[in-house]
Amino acid sequence: MDFSAQPQINWNTKVQPLVRPAIPEIPTSVPEKTLAAKVQDASCHPWGLVDYHLYLAFIERGRDDLKRQSEVMLLEADRLRQVHVADLLDVNTFAHSPTETHIIAFLNLPMLPLTTSMQLTEQKLVLGFGLQHQHLLGYFFESAPDNLAEVYSVWHEGEVVIDIHIDRFLEMYEYTVKEAMEILGVGMFHHFRESKRELPAGMDLVVTIQFAQFLRDIANLLWEDRSTEFREVYFKHEDHLRTLMSRASRQSWFAVRDGLTIQQYRQKMMGKMQNFTLYDLLFDWPTEPTAVSSPQDKMSSSKLFDVSTLSRILKPNGRVMQGQACQVFFTLIYFVAMIYQ
Repeated sequence: MDFSAQPQINWNTKVQPLVRPAIPEIPTSVPEKTLAAKVQDASCHPWGLVDYHLYLAFIERGRDDLKRQSEVMLLEADRLRQVHVADLLDVNTFAHSPTETHIIAFLNLPMLPLTTSMQLTEQKLVLGFGLQHQHLLGYFFESAPDNLAEVYSVWHEGEVVIDIHIDRFLEMYEYTVKEAMEILGVGMFHHFRESKRELPAGMDLVVTIQFAQFLRDIANLLWEDRSTEFREVYFKHEDHLRTLMSRASRQSWFAVRDGLTIQQYRQKMMGKMQNFTLYDLLFDWPTEPTAVSSPQDKMSSSKLFDVSTLSRILKPNGRVMQGQACQVFFTLIYFVAMIYQ
């Protein structure tokens, strides 16, 4: 037998695979992330906590003067209707407004948990304004849609946690910026007991800045001939607070680059009052609940979040679990920092 010749292939045999590979199903659509998830991805810090400077930057993305003034929502009998700030000068705008206060809503803020390892919620803080009595308003919702116009569907479930006249707000604002910046370490609304819920200090400052910005947007409506003067004065205050938040964020990112844990950074900052304030603006560090002296006290000791859980979440080395988005963002910050050193 000649083994040097190539054997013929038996093409008559039908060969079937022993195990058919499973064909993965291709999803027809990818569910869109919630507003809270998007904000958390954009504002998470490598320590697993919220960087409120990045939070502020995200919620203001694309919201210039013209966009803000054209997207205020007027509360009517059956909806929140989008109007322009200029329309508020026309009495006919309020033909279908159900109350004499003429309430408008202008911003829907997602409330984030203390750390990225905690479960996200649908909690929202909607900022508004009562035109009739000139009160700044904050409505807290345990669960609300991401779209501000759709919040009307749960409007009756909202809890008014901030209700303050603009004169009182400006009095607090002016004093804090000019005389007592350390107040920002606990939050302006919390310090002056003008909120029924204790917001994290950084979130408190976000709300303060957004209220101040809104008053600049409607200055013509409120002060007419003094509107230009008002904008110039309070823009400087607002810009100063934004710079403060930016500095707090930058210092903490460089601390991570230098290998500091969250406890080491806190210890380092405690000896410097100004920097300690900056630290508290960035995070909501666990504190004892505020004592309430009597049932008549306006400030409630309840918090939006249980800060006592933070100590259980921290690992022994002081770091916390962090998402992939945090790691990628920190890597980018690290290389930028190395370039500019």
